[in-house]
This record gives sequence, structure tokens and C-alpha cells, in this order.
Amino acid sequence: MTRNFPTLTARILPLCLGLAAAPVAAQTGAGSITGTLALDDARWVVASAGEGPVSGFSQTGAGTEIRIVGTPEPHSPTGQGTLVLKIEAEAGMTEIDPQQVTVSLDHDGDTLVADDENIDLTVTAFMAGPSDLAIAGSFTAYMTENPRDGLIVDADTGGMRIDGNFQATIPRQDSEG
Repeated sequence: MTRNFPTLTARILPLCLGLAAAPVAAQTGAGSITGTLALDDARWVVASAGEGPVSGFSQTGAGTEIRIVGTPEPHSPTGQGTLVLKIEAEAGMTEIDPQQVTVSLDHDGDTLVADDENIDLTVTAFMAGPSDLAIAGSFTAYMTENPRDGLIVDADTGGMRIDGNFQATIPRQDSEG
């Protein structure tokens, strides 16, 4: 996995100001993921409530676990499914150091997965508060149905490429979330 984590105060400050200015009721999760899936345009809305998996973060003894769940945008092309980006990281209030990243996609009845070796992640903005976390960045991943640890997947080995830009404000969840 390639990690790129620049400290971008110019991008973090506006994001944090927007978080602080939003009413508490509005801070239940919001955001989007846009990019391409197998070179076709793709868009997801960050799921913050409802049935099924939802986005959120929790603090653990080892750090912070972040889960961004994207559901296909209502007007998206068919074939897109639920997209989940999981990040296990050491995180402070304004910095993040991802230790493990997973991207998964329910696609045409299959679950495609990419692990660290097949993901390039860049976090461009990050701000954690007591009840909400704001994060933005981009990723590229090669997913396969049955990933093996250490296996490098690409288009030539049958992997499906997904790339995207994400931005989300997600709520804190208890240890069971």
C-alpha cells in the first residue's frame, strides 16, 4: 500500500470550520464518493443512517477505526453496489496515520475486496472531534473476489479497478458500531 498523508492546513481549516458551523442535528453523517469503476463513471452517497451498514468511527485501544459506507447514488448506472472503505489508523485531532486499509464492493452478486497491497490511499484533510470525524482524500484499488495476502492484483491478473475521491463527515459509534 502506498501512503501519502500531507498536512494541508489550507484544506483542513475550511473543512473544520464547516463542521463547527453545522448544527449538531445535521452532523449525523454526510458525504460522497465519486470516481470510476472499471473505467465507468461511478458515484456513491455516504450512508449515515438506516438499515444495513452505515458509516462511522470508533476509538480503540490501538487507535481509530473509520468506516465509510457508500450506497449507489440514485441516478448512477446499474451494476454498482455498496462500497465500503475501512481504515484502521493511529489518529490525532488533525492527523492520521493509516495502518491498514480495505476496500470492498458488493458488485453483481459478488463481494470484491482489495487489501493494503492493492490500494493507494491519500488523505488530504482530516479533523476528529468528540462526536464527528471529517475526512477527505482519494484512493485507487484493484479488487478481486478472493484476495490472498500479499498478492498484487492488477487489470492483467483479473482485478477490477476502482478509483475515487471521497469526503465525509461521519458520526462516532460505540464499540459495538
